[in-house]
Amino acid sequence: MIMMISDSNGSIIPMVRDATGGFREPVYCALPKIHNFAVGLRPLDSGDNENASATANEDSSSTSRNANRTGVMVALIAPSPSTTRPRIPSLLQTILYCDLQGVDLVLDALSRELDREVVKTEILNSRADGNRTIFHAAVMNCFATTNKEEADTMEIS
Repeated sequence: MIMMISDSNGSIIPMVRDATGGFREPVYCALPKIHNFAVGLRPLDSGDNENASATANEDSSSTSRNANRTGVMVALIAPSPSTTRPRIPSLLQTILYCDLQGVDLVLDALSRELDREVVKTEILNSRADGNRTIFHAAVMNCFATTNKEEADTMEIS
C-alpha cells in the first residue's frame, strides 16, 4: 500500500511505516508545488500477468502470482500551473539542485525584471515540500567544500 499526504503548500510527501507500525519522519523529496496529481489503477491483460510476476523474487511470499492490476501515478510539477516554461527559471529549483551557476543566472534575471510583483513572488512566496522557503532549502543543501583542519584559522581578507 502506498500512502501519501499533501502539505499546505501542495507538495506530496510519502508516508513510510517504521518498525513499530507507526510512521517515520516525513522524507522530503525536494519537489516544488505539485499542481495536479492523479492516481489510477489499470487492469492488466491476461498476457501481462506473466510479466508482472516474472520480475518478482521466486522466494518472496509477499508477491502475489495473481496480480491483475497496476497502479499509475501522474503529477504536474512545474513552477506555474499555466506554463511549463516560465520567462524566468525557478530560483527555488536551482537552489534545490545545488546549481550555483544557475542561481547566479536566475538572480541576475530577477535583478533585470521590471515587474516587481514577479520578483516578490519568486523570492518570498516560493515554497518547496515541507513548506520550506528559499532560505530553508539553501541551508539544508549547503555543505563544506573543504575539510582542511586549518580552514577555520585562515585569514579572511
